[in-house]
Amino acid sequence: MDGIAVFFSYSMKTYLYQHTVPFQDTDMAGVVHYSKILGYVELAEHVFLLDLGIPPISKNGGFPKVHVECDYLRPLRFGDEITIQITLAKSSTRSLHWGFEISVNDDISAKGKLVTAHVNAQGKATEIPAEWQRLLSE
Repeated sequence: MDGIAVFFSYSMKTYLYQHTVPFQDTDMAGVVHYSKILGYVELAEHVFLLDLGIPPISKNGGFPKVHVECDYLRPLRFGDEITIQITLAKSSTRSLHWGFEISVNDDISAKGKLVTAHVNAQGKATEIPAEWQRLLSE
């Protein structure tokens, strides 16, 4: 299952995404580099948005991160089957506020928050299209 997503549930504003830690994300001790962990969160975020019908990035703009907080509680290792739970905690007309947890067998390895802003193709903050706001609030 290396790198293949399995979708467990989609209810309210929470999405669960499963991923297997690939060898290339680890150091010589088999431990995942901290920056890769945020990449896993971004994978889950993008799949969540795509499932709603919202492109995370397009020729018209996207949703770059403008704030990230993460607490690393235990290392992830090569071959770990991880579950990324990402929750849309709050949405506004220009930004999305997310919470996340990454776990292995119900043991939390990392948790945190991130904020994305909607930007146009020039990178300028702009309103999230009304149809997308409706999809996000359902």
